[in-house]
Amino acid sequence: MNGFNLCEDAKIIADNSKKDIGVKRIGAEYVLKSVTSNGMAVISVHESVYTKEEMNNILRKAIEQSGSKNLTIDDLSQKIIDQSTERLCQIYKADVFVKDGGSFKVSYAYKNGEIFHTVLARKNNCKAIIIQ
Repeated sequence: MNGFNLCEDAKIIADNSKKDIGVKRIGAEYVLKSVTSNGMAVISVHESVYTKEEMNNILRKAIEQSGSKNLTIDDLSQKIIDQSTERLCQIYKADVFVKDGGSFKVSYAYKNGEIFHTVLARKNNCKAIIIQ
């Protein structure tokens, strides 16, 4: 990162990340599907190895194994999304590119490409966002 041209830095980050497109890491549940830059932003989409139905079945089994009578699939799904958002925000809060004014938009999609979670990390502001 040169710190003087955030648009160029975003392009470099995106270009360097492209080598990971389609690479499935051992035990990973997501694969980098795409990464681009747009101005001072790096935008990536990570695709799950599961369909929405498969993910719901996994969550249903986790709820059954927990013995919880009050936990729903939506509750557990939201809890996972919240934890993911918090983890990503902790990572990006320390990132020099973000501290200098760049941003990351990270989306997660089911196997069919349907996006179900997006995090936008900017200087002093990191949160889950709703994509319409």
